[in-house]
Amino acid sequence: YLAIMAGLRRHARTAVICHNVLPHERRPGDVPLTRALLGRADTVITHSAAQAAQARDLAPAATVRTVAMPPHLPGNNQGTERAGVSAPAPTPPPDPAGPSAPARLLFFGIVRPYKGLDVLLRALAQAPAEVTLTVAGEFWADTTEMDNLIAELGLADRVTLRPGYVPADEIPALFGAADALVMPYREATASQNALLAFAHGVPVITTTAGALAEPVRDGVDGLTCAPGDAEDLLRALKEISDPQVVRRLRAGIPAVDQ
Repeated sequence: YLAIMAGLRRHARTAVICHNVLPHERRPGDVPLTRALLGRADTVITHSAAQAAQARDLAPAATVRTVAMPPHLPGNNQGTERAGVSAPAPTPPPDPAGPSAPARLLFFGIVRPYKGLDVLLRALAQAPAEVTLTVAGEFWADTTEMDNLIAELGLADRVTLRPGYVPADEIPALFGAADALVMPYREATASQNALLAFAHGVPVITTTAGALAEPVRDGVDGLTCAPGDAEDLLRALKEISDPQVVRRLRAGIPAVDQ
């Protein structure tokens, strides 16, 4: 980016859009290189007040703006209708009529340490037995560490791993088979995943890291908990294990403007 900036500097004004001002898992050189980049930009655009403050700390002379990130969600048939193929229909949720109804959780997206899947697994091990979890997404490394933790916690019959990229035409069925999306992130900037869940009628359990919880109304269309806190996450999992809570949260989900 610095090389591109050097080439453009004489010909155009430049703006840097920062979804994350700094990487979640940092390497040597990330801070000085980011400082150099932002210091050369005419405008720095971020998506939350916290990220704007971080950008100003790194480049005090930069013009920093905060702009809400608009939804860019795949439609239920995106990429399939043009090919003449119908997307799979979402799996209907079970009728939460009694206490034995399962609570099916979904962790969706790239699996990286900062996203707190290990925290979720430790909370799940203490949650009611009817609470299950599907993990769908690419793993930053291989699955060995999570496989070992799942075995150690005795969760082999309650956790399903679906490692790998999830094509857009598989998303409706994946969310249709879930009662709640769980975002147990230790830290975060922002994410489209809550809006993606809402677009499929699925409530969200999320930590309050960064701007992650901004789209979620606690107790209305989702539940919030503290980042990196397995006990507080367990509280939310116990709540979502109640079929009446699932029903109420589903009813509270707003329409998503796509």
